[in-house]
Amino acid sequence: MNLEDLPLGNKSHVEFNDVQVERIRRAQQNDIENVVPFILIGGLYLTTNPSLATSKILFRVFVAARFAHTFFYLGSVRQPCRFLAFLVGLGVNSFMAINVVSRYLEDF
Repeated sequence: MNLEDLPLGNKSHVEFNDVQVERIRRAQQNDIENVVPFILIGGLYLTTNPSLATSKILFRVFVAARFAHTFFYLGSVRQPCRFLAFLVGLGVNSFMAINVVSRYLEDF
């Protein structure tokens, strides 16, 4: 609910400190911070003509890791589960970035 929505509802004030809403907001922000680099690096990775099988595996592993990370985040699962899911996604991004850099450095 926002301030402009108050006349439509039955509440007299807006609360901005709901614990569950803040957890969901942080999970969404974390997903955005990790998916945007993946899209950029993944696009560059596809320009290196990788094998279709490798690309599929990398993209699927990243998506599965992000789903797991979000599930662990929203479910308040104790660490290191969320951290391990993050590391898997980071590993995929790192692998693709190293391949992109090495592929285009060898052309120079």
